[in-house]
Amino acid sequence: MSPVKPVGGNAGKVALDEDCDTMTIDMGEANKKLRITSDGIQQLFGFPRGGRSAPRPSEDGYDDALMKLRSELDISRDKDIKTKDLRNKLKVLVKDPSKDDLALKVFFIIVFMKVVLPGSAPRVSREAAMFEGLVFEDMANMDYCQLMVDELRRAVAKYQSGHTMGKAITGCAIGPVLMYLDCLIRGKTAEPDMRVPRICYMDPAKLSDLVDADLIKKGNADPKTWVFGKLPWKTQEEVVFFRVY
Repeated sequence: MSPVKPVGGNAGKVALDEDCDTMTIDMGEANKKLRITSDGIQQLFGFPRGGRSAPRPSEDGYDDALMKLRSELDISRDKDIKTKDLRNKLKVLVKDPSKDDLALKVFFIIVFMKVVLPGSAPRVSREAAMFEGLVFEDMANMDYCQLMVDELRRAVAKYQSGHTMGKAITGCAIGPVLMYLDCLIRGKTAEPDMRVPRICYMDPAKLSDLVDADLIKKGNADPKTWVFGKLPWKTQEEVVFFRVY
């Protein structure tokens, strides 16, 4: 494992596992270890987990794919493409059947910017390369769950090295948070809901209550000043999910 630094107060740390496909969040207690895997991401979100590797974002976000996207959307080469710009373009594109492919491209860029691979900036950057020449019908056969894990690992490594502009980890960090909350035990509850994808059966109000009940120390704008871990926990090995058809 790589060296780790505390994340979320003094109660937890993130380790990048040696197999390069997973990472582990260690909450500081014997059985409070959460492994972030492609299987866990699929159980949570239900995203495709096919046998083909999904396209990866570019490294720097300033490449030919971004220049081409600006040209396709008739946006000046010296202007950033923001989510608002994409939404406005999409409203026009969906009215023209000849622009279906471009409309799909814009739609999925928005989805990836806001849900799958969110970053710290509101502009299109690394995501553009993922959709260069992509056949959208092939997406169902690609492993987007592993892509999310890989990008989280990348973000954690960058955060731990100190080479990040923000105070928090980018990528789909809500994934590990929801997985953590799903393992908490609060009082004498009814039989736990183990249907998947989990996101479809999660109640925002109950999740908020879990967060409040698990809080040990309220912090400030810096995520590292918040400490959680008050509630007991069921390990991932104790949880068996089932899919509803």
